[in-house]
Amino acid sequence: YLDHRDRAVIATTNAEVWVVAQTEAPAGTAFELKRRHDLSGAVPEDDCLVALLPDWDGLIWFVTQEGGVGTLNPGTGRVRSIRLDCAGSLR
Repeated sequence: YLDHRDRAVIATTNAEVWVVAQTEAPAGTAFELKRRHDLSGAVPEDDCLVALLPDWDGLIWFVTQEGGVGTLNPGTGRVRSIRLDCAGSLR
């Protein structure tokens, strides 16, 4: 998604959240990694991020393929998460 500064907030395949800005360079438009947030403590190696969404309080909510749900405070780096029991889900 795009944040309030028109930067892309991206979930990576290695459990990181990247904040990427478009910049102007001598050769034209370029992209610059502005921030990197490590969620590996909340996302096990056999799981992966599948969605990111902002909320009104400035937190970034994330969801993982294996039922993890959590928030990232981009100001402090604090991550809170839980793993939902998917055994009863419709698969």
